[in-house]
Amino acid sequence: MLESIIGLGAAVLEEQDALASLIKKVPSIKNNRQQHICKFVFHTKKKELRIDVKEEMDDNSSRRYLHVGSVDGPRSAQWFATSTSSSYILSELFPNLLEMQGIIEEDIIRKSRSIVEQFYYPIDPELAGNKKYRYILDIEKLGMGDISLDEIIEEASQSNKPGKRILELLQKQLFKWIQQEYGVGERQLGLYTVVIDGEALVNDPSYRQAVSDSKKPQTARQHEQTELECNVCGASEGVPADLSKMKIKYFTTNQLIFASQLKDYTKNLNICSSCMEKLQAGEVFLQEQLSTRIAGFTVYIIPHLVYGESVDPSTMKNLAQKLLLTVNMAKSIDAIEDFRNRLEELKEIENIYYLIDFAFVRSSNAATKILRLVKDVRPSFFENLDVSVAQLQELANKHFKNNYHYRGGLEQVYYLTPIRLKQGNASSFRELLALYDALFTNRSIDKKRIIKNLAEALAICFYEKEGFNIRQKQQYINYLTLDGVFLLEFFKRMGCLKGGEGMDYRTLNLNDSIKGFMADMHYDEEQAALFLLGYLLGQVGNAQYRRASEKGADTTYKPVLNKINFNGIDKSKIIRLRSDVFNKLRQEKVLVYNERIFAECTRLMDKNINDWKMNKDENLFYVLSGYAFGTTLPGKKKGDNSDEQ
Repeated sequence: MLESIIGLGAAVLEEQDALASLIKKVPSIKNNRQQHICKFVFHTKKKELRIDVKEEMDDNSSRRYLHVGSVDGPRSAQWFATSTSSSYILSELFPNLLEMQGIIEEDIIRKSRSIVEQFYYPIDPELAGNKKYRYILDIEKLGMGDISLDEIIEEASQSNKPGKRILELLQKQLFKWIQQEYGVGERQLGLYTVVIDGEALVNDPSYRQAVSDSKKPQTARQHEQTELECNVCGASEGVPADLSKMKIKYFTTNQLIFASQLKDYTKNLNICSSCMEKLQAGEVFLQEQLSTRIAGFTVYIIPHLVYGESVDPSTMKNLAQKLLLTVNMAKSIDAIEDFRNRLEELKEIENIYYLIDFAFVRSSNAATKILRLVKDVRPSFFENLDVSVAQLQELANKHFKNNYHYRGGLEQVYYLTPIRLKQGNASSFRELLALYDALFTNRSIDKKRIIKNLAEALAICFYEKEGFNIRQKQQYINYLTLDGVFLLEFFKRMGCLKGGEGMDYRTLNLNDSIKGFMADMHYDEEQAALFLLGYLLGQVGNAQYRRASEKGADTTYKPVLNKINFNGIDKSKIIRLRSDVFNKLRQEKVLVYNERIFAECTRLMDKNINDWKMNKDENLFYVLSGYAFGTTLPGKKKGDNSDEQ
């Protein structure tokens, strides 16, 4: 993966300089809102400060205002003039610029000192707590009259972290004032920058050079260098480079057993300054051009060349664009023809052969941690995905017409694998990512484990539990169950599950629609028995629904579902459930229409009950599969005896 990212960076640096390659683009349109640039305009001679939000962002704004993120390293002093947050300008930007004497032109240092003296208010060090909160912008200079700076400081002093609280209250007042004065809300502000005496600070050559130098990888001092070779290119010059410049955490640094000689991590990765510069450019390219979201995680799509011609920058960008579009469409395939057209476009890139790595990552503070790396995925994976989804969509339409629409794709796995969410993020994700790994690489998965997950998802749906990624309401449990049924078939067709042995369905005294569905799902006798029991449960539910509707009740709740134990159905409870369903069929006066189905259910169940192989989760799932089938078929009128034909 590391070599692939460095290869991406090398292609980028062929086309542009190192600083330009580090530009982090901010979208000009976000949530259908035009984004604006918020400029803090300082006049040192006139001693004036104003806010300018008139300029609308475009595709070149990030480059024009030199947005390269933040200063590298945790808890680093922030002095970059352009950012996506106002907090640096409101607090530490200019005080930190004063410490750049000898690096930035003296004229900028002099003006920065003047700005600090004229427009910033010194906070008592004990109250600030942290150097970054030592100075704050005096908002009274802008003419904000709603609340004074003294009132903000007084309110913040009651907090556990008064310095941080002062900044939060200051931002709140600033956004409120900008909305009142200019009609531009906080969510419409994409970038923040500073203008000093009519000139944007980012245009100053010494400032730009300082930013460029700060991003360059530093090599070890001469007396610290040893005879090391770069692990990537084999070079001996400029080794080792400063690894703190890496934005992605490629190896652990918090477990001593992985440290070199159980001391430190300085030799875990030896990389020269040249490769480090390419790695930086490649990381930005990944984040900007090859990043997407799958299953609630940020995913980097990393192509790596196996053999073929060297990839020039334009070809690499073309490949990246087409790969990203293909993966995004593969997440949920609604229009199969559009997806196939996208695949054809991907095939148009000739003369290179590549594999794809998928890195599931999570960002925290200044680091990006790799949660799971799925390696060496063949591009043909997407063709297999296309064929499998198309077949299942055709199958769903064959049995359910317009009553159920199968939306296949990568996201389906996520929404059928229960994950507890914490502050909107998955807190237990290893099993889910292992599933994606198996899917991408065509490895076998445990069917019983998948069904256990599906049973848990159905329980979450039925009881409408919160805090999970399962979104369906109880009234849609039949659709969620069918999603689970088709997920199993999806895994089979993708080569991750072995197909079932099935049975001889010709001997069953059932109508063609039921036999046809069971045959397409390759149910064995035990699965068929439970499926038929669930189908009968659905017939009771349909009768209950019709009766409630005739009385004018506006509800989709079916009391018969209370007969189901959503924690799983043991073998000993199957016979009892069958008896309960029989009584309910008689009570709802629909037994006469379902006698043959009940007879076949009983025959298959009695034949296998003494040597029952399925566990409680499988019993639950196949019962609910029959229920979902029976309640999702086109509705039949009471008295329709098509089941008897």
